[in-house]
Amino acid sequence: MRKMTRLFEIVQMLAAARRPMTGADLAERLEVTPRTVYRDVAALQAMRIPIEGERGYRDETGRTTDRVLRPFALVYFSETANLVAWCELRQAIRHFRPDRVTDARLAGGHFRGDGARLRKLWTEGWTQGPT
Repeated sequence: MRKMTRLFEIVQMLAAARRPMTGADLAERLEVTPRTVYRDVAALQAMRIPIEGERGYRDETGRTTDRVLRPFALVYFSETANLVAWCELRQAIRHFRPDRVTDARLAGGHFRGDGARLRKLWTEGWTQGPT
């Protein structure tokens, strides 16, 4: 599916939705990865399409989760910054909004030498874990 078609489909799906949709929901319906949906939504927001969204630590029922992260990049979008990290809970690369983090502590471990490999996986769109 071409990007412009996908952007149009995202706008149509969100306009027709009776409740908030997750990136995973949109990705499944569009047959793309959630990361692609996040990039597409950021592109739509940059075009001043009024899309609001929240990422990370709360689900649709308001539950929070504890995560162990291996952060390796900080990305700036027009409205917010995103921490890019390997998430031990999901065993995948995920994006987290620092302004939505309610508590953070150093875990005491290191992952030296893994940052370059994780950045490469991220830029290639993979979700494989550290070896």
